[in-house]
Amino acid sequence: MNNYNEDDHSEPFENTEGSRKVAKVAKVAGGVPESPLPLYPQLIPSKSYPMSALGETMGNAASAIVSKCFVSPPIASQSILAAACIAVQGHVDVELLSGQSRPCSLYLITVARSGDRKSTADNEASEGIRRHEQSCEQIYKVQCAEWQLEHDIWTSKKSKLKAATSGDSDAKLQTQLKSLGPEPKKPLLPVVQLPDPTIEGLVKNWVELPGSIGIFSAEGGQFIGGYSMAAETRVGSAAALSTFWDGTPYRRIRAGDPPLLLNGRRLCIHLMIQPEIAAKFLSDRSMRDQGLLSRLNIASPESLAGQRLYRPSNSTDQGQIKIFNDKVFGILQKTPPLAGKAENELKPRVLTVSQTGKEKLIEFSNGVEAKLAKGGSFEHVQDVGAKAMENACRIAAVIAAFDDIERDVITEDYITRAIEIAKWYLDEAARLADNQVTDPIVLMAQKLLDWLHNQGKETFSIHDILNRGPSPLRTKKALTPVLKVLIEHNWITDSSDRPKIFRLNREG
Repeated sequence: MNNYNEDDHSEPFENTEGSRKVAKVAKVAGGVPESPLPLYPQLIPSKSYPMSALGETMGNAASAIVSKCFVSPPIASQSILAAACIAVQGHVDVELLSGQSRPCSLYLITVARSGDRKSTADNEASEGIRRHEQSCEQIYKVQCAEWQLEHDIWTSKKSKLKAATSGDSDAKLQTQLKSLGPEPKKPLLPVVQLPDPTIEGLVKNWVELPGSIGIFSAEGGQFIGGYSMAAETRVGSAAALSTFWDGTPYRRIRAGDPPLLLNGRRLCIHLMIQPEIAAKFLSDRSMRDQGLLSRLNIASPESLAGQRLYRPSNSTDQGQIKIFNDKVFGILQKTPPLAGKAENELKPRVLTVSQTGKEKLIEFSNGVEAKLAKGGSFEHVQDVGAKAMENACRIAAVIAAFDDIERDVITEDYITRAIEIAKWYLDEAARLADNQVTDPIVLMAQKLLDWLHNQGKETFSIHDILNRGPSPLRTKKALTPVLKVLIEHNWITDSSDRPKIFRLNREG
């Protein structure tokens, strides 16, 4: 019987549902099983991403990125969908079945390992955005020079008025200052993509940023592992992100700072993160209870490593990518509808759904709802399923508006294609939950097990791992719960107590 002592070290993560299932497996088997048990069920491959449902321009560009960059279809499609979303979200909202309107903004998470060419795909899909930012930067330099001159003149006039009315009544000074007019506003910063902001920094500086922006990062772990998602700030950050996803005004009152009200803002998110970081984030109970996780569209495709045999790129692929980026650039260059004189307070027009499109949405919504019941195939992802219909509407609005930014109605064809994509995301969420790949401790146990097999040793000590093992496990606090999982699944057993030595049990 194993008697491994955890030395009262606390576990680095919460006791997730996956961890409880791990413990239950060993208990049901009557203690330590005789042969090793899989750490999690055999991973079911994800379904084929419906790239054709993205439409001609978006779908062709996604296919071209797959061909040119040797990436999986979900990775390319996520990047294309994100770029299209940031282009159109400032122009249009979408009407839901309830009659309420919502932003068409999407929150996308792509889970892939280092080397799966996430950043390569994102760079191809974001060229139109970068071109727009460069164009705006040139205009910004001219505007800043003009603003500085106007501001200097305004400041000089204000000082002269104060000096001229010195000793006069406050009412006279007030009248004189009103005649001067408001202080000239500084031009908005020419930034559309933000790679690694803190939520507090984003909120505080959004008064000087365009109304429509995106948090895009091929190294999303920097954002998830940064200040915004630290233990003491993650709930507040998640609440702010949910507020922007809903499209409601954001209000903030802090001691020492003036009250802040952000109206008419639109935020798109696309984070590319590695599996271990994703598992920790997606298993966070506070994030799920707050509701942020249910708003995410997640793709976690299988790696293509070993299958990416070189072939020369062709002009057709590059041409399709250019057509897409030219369209992104063209839409971003258009001034979106504004609520007033403020350049960053948006008032997107609302796209309605055709009657036949609504019938399709009702059918989809009812079908998902039936599977959320106890015993249903989506019972374990009820929060994601509850948002599936709204995400389908948002996706439909993005695809339809990207095809024609001036359209007012989303036809049945767009709804049908958006439902196909929304179904894929819902199936993907269920697949990841079924296979427990959102349990960070189990994933780290697999990482350690792979390392032990590669070492070719039959026995090992804790010091071996702490000194030479996988870098995330080189602390006793991180290693303790991982060893516990391997013991419970009989992949390792005690060989000696003094010194503490474990034996690796190999399959068969």
